[in-house]
Amino acid sequence: MKKEYDKAIVSCRRIVCNPCALDEYEVTITPHGASELIEYTYGGPFESDEAICGRVYRQWLKENKF
Repeated sequence: MKKEYDKAIVSCRRIVCNPCALDEYEVTITPHGASELIEYTYGGPFESDEAICGRVYRQWLKENKF
């Protein structure tokens, strides 16, 4: 899934599907005019790909003080 936000394009893909625990996702953040950043995170059983992208994007904004 790929989603464009104000300050970056965020794409996420599930890299580990675990039926007994949380799934693992690779999230790529590509800020407009800057190099990409790859984050790894876990997603809950009822958390959509879009929700994961949004969560990681909001955290990235906080950490970079945008």
